Amino acid sequence: MRMEAEDQKEKILSMSFNQDQECFACGTEIGIRVYNTNPYKGSFKRDFNGGIGQVAMLFRSNVMALVGGGARPKYPDKKVMIWDDEQQKCIGEICFRLPVKTVKLHMEHVIVALESEVYVYQLMDLKFIDSIDTYNNPLGLCAISSESPLILACPYKTEGFLRIINIGTKTHIETSAHKSALTALALTPNGSLCASSSVEGKIIRVFSSTTGMLLQEFRRGSNRTTIHCLSFDKSGDWLACSSDRETIHIFSNTKNKGMSDLSKGEVKDAAKSPSSSSLGLIPYFSQEKSFAQFRVAHSRSLVGFCAPGTFQLVVLTYTGSYYKIKFDPKKGGECKKVEEKLLYKDQ
Repeated sequence: MRMEAEDQKEKILSMSFNQDQECFACGTEIGIRVYNTNPYKGSFKRDFNGGIGQVAMLFRSNVMALVGGGARPKYPDKKVMIWDDEQQKCIGEICFRLPVKTVKLHMEHVIVALESEVYVYQLMDLKFIDSIDTYNNPLGLCAISSESPLILACPYKTEGFLRIINIGTKTHIETSAHKSALTALALTPNGSLCASSSVEGKIIRVFSSTTGMLLQEFRRGSNRTTIHCLSFDKSGDWLACSSDRETIHIFSNTKNKGMSDLSKGEVKDAAKSPSSSSLGLIPYFSQEKSFAQFRVAHSRSLVGFCAPGTFQLVVLTYTGSYYKIKFDPKKGGECKKVEEKLLYKDQ
């Protein structure tokens, strides 16, 4: 779904935060635009005279991964281009037989999701590391940790199942996350917790990445909807989601703090350490409703947390709006809108 931003000549094709959510990038019909998250500020833009369907930043570095898209793609959608902004040129490319659905960068890796596979490469020399078969994955679902070691979450080969892998040790777990296909995934920065949602869009579940154990269930609402984005804050204490229902929900995840430790980079093999959820048995939990909410008049948006302790989030919409909001960590309820901007105004 592609929606026009304020500038009718430039449609937003994709939006993504960098690893610490301090910056975000927009892929458009003519190039890319990069912004500082908080405080909001246009950082730079690059006009390629062609569409960029996906942009993946590497923190605040000069290296990005690009995939063509839109009505007049700059690059084929079956290639991942490694762009060096300092040199103003592509310094590498990875070719595939099928269209790229998602591309992500880690400190030492490039992660690429196709419709039924996820590939991992070394960033330095683009050497192939691993390929992972998935269930039919038209959204290119794939979540990665921003810290090391690289923890990767993606759909497993069975509908509704989740797979979490430590790329360094090749250990992994598979767990029954939902009864229907997955639509959104998120990992905490250290990869210790994984959140997931399904096509029903009613329940969000949080799992331990080490054991696959179900730790918490959150209820977004009682009506079916499409959840577009899940996002943890840096501590893992808070989880936010956006959906077609035009409400940003923020959930308190503090009861799970310390329940899953990945500091040593250990992901246990589910075959050796079966949990109730990995065997398809979901234990009963009281489904907690959202702690705080914010209404946004747009059906598709991206949400990310600002610096720890600020209790602020940034909401980006595919119609070209930026919102900074704040919630009360003790009382919850309706969020306060701190700032509202239109993208493209400052560049």
